Amino acid sequence: MSEAKKPTGFDPRCAKCRDASQEQFFTYDLGDGRLWHFDVQRAAEVARAHPETLGLVAVADLLEHTSRNEVDPEHVPHVDETIPLLAVTLDVDGSPFAILIDGNHRLRKLVALGVPDAQVYWLDREQTQTVIALGPDGPRSELGRLIQQGQGDPA
Repeated sequence: MSEAKKPTGFDPRCAKCRDASQEQFFTYDLGDGRLWHFDVQRAAEVARAHPETLGLVAVADLLEHTSRNEVDPEHVPHVDETIPLLAVTLDVDGSPFAILIDGNHRLRKLVALGVPDAQVYWLDREQTQTVIALGPDGPRSELGRLIQQGQGDPA
């Protein structure tokens, strides 16, 4: 019987490595009472279906925009930094606003390795609307309803 393939650098003692296959959502708090919860799995599916969204972005620029994002330093060495990052474009009060929703640990590893540019899938406003599970106006999917009821598993 073959063993399931584990992520590059998988460490069974690391909770983030063990939980990597669970349904994930990313929560963004604008700081004014508005919250958005993004379905990371759905966003990855949209990105893979639209390879034109893949491009290079300076690591320094990304790091500047992710300073508030939580990162577990113990997990950084276990991640596969070759997997592209995932960002969305949120329309906030009529202006585009970029948010990295997947790859914060990979970004920190790229920084540690001195890599100047990162591959990023960058969803446009329309694509982003399809991956919001729960926004200020209420749930948009079953995952959004679970999050609203406190049953979602924050990743």
